[in-house]
Amino acid sequence: MTERSLAPTTASTSESGLSGPISGGALSPASFGSGSPAVKIEAVSKSFPLPDRTFVALENVTLDIAEGEFLSVIGPSGCGKSTLLRLVAGLIEPSSGSLSIGGETPVQARRRGELGFVFQEPTLLPWRTALENVTLLTEVAKRGTKAERRERGRELLELVGLGDFIDAHPGKLSGGMQRRVGIARALALDPRILLLDEPFGALDEITRQRMNMELLRIWTQQRTTTMLVTHNVGEAVFLSDRVLVMGTRPGRLIAEVKIDLPRPRRLELLQDEQFFALSAHLTGLLFSDPPPEESGSDE
Repeated sequence: MTERSLAPTTASTSESGLSGPISGGALSPASFGSGSPAVKIEAVSKSFPLPDRTFVALENVTLDIAEGEFLSVIGPSGCGKSTLLRLVAGLIEPSSGSLSIGGETPVQARRRGELGFVFQEPTLLPWRTALENVTLLTEVAKRGTKAERRERGRELLELVGLGDFIDAHPGKLSGGMQRRVGIARALALDPRILLLDEPFGALDEITRQRMNMELLRIWTQQRTTTMLVTHNVGEAVFLSDRVLVMGTRPGRLIAEVKIDLPRPRRLELLQDEQFFALSAHLTGLLFSDPPPEESGSDE
């Protein structure tokens, strides 16, 4: 395991007894590609006006995400994880600092279809079939002919294991299946960056693990640069090449940990000593940041 402290903390950031990188493990960010990073965030802060004060959601966040990297962000509620994701998606503007996606602003990248966003809820249109939900973005963007859009939609539903459900409406699909449709829809425009905001948080543990395996399989085939926000430490370790730890009030990066576990990753990894050690280490980092005295939102 490789850790880099990004801010002072009140607890030790020791190696937690880990023995070091495993041969064949995840690559460091710089090793994914020799060119510019897929995402570049420099000294970004975000504040929101409240009736009696200004709420600082994020403060001085600097971060690079390499092409093809799977990055997870963990932290307590109210630390600004979702705010950071929305900034990368170009849904909100920073109060200060800069963000770029391959040299473009997030808004420019989003308009070009460079970004795919998977929300906490699938947000499928109930009157459209699974296939019609997947093709929605390509219809709006006027990508290809109707036949080409439907063919692409079928390919993506096959990719997420729903090739037999293309004509099913959301009400006929389980929660996990609806989330697979949401992922397929996010991939419809062939995005350069896939952003996931706690997409499996409402699922039971067994379904969640199955969805994590599906996500890994899709990522392995597509190699889309991926940024996942999650509260689940084990999920972050299982999926990621690198995990960022955020502290709260104000939201800020306090540490980054490289996940030196071999790929491809299988469910047996969940019983591995190195997996347990990494999970315990990240949990310790989360608790090293003192809790805020007052509550607030993650916005």
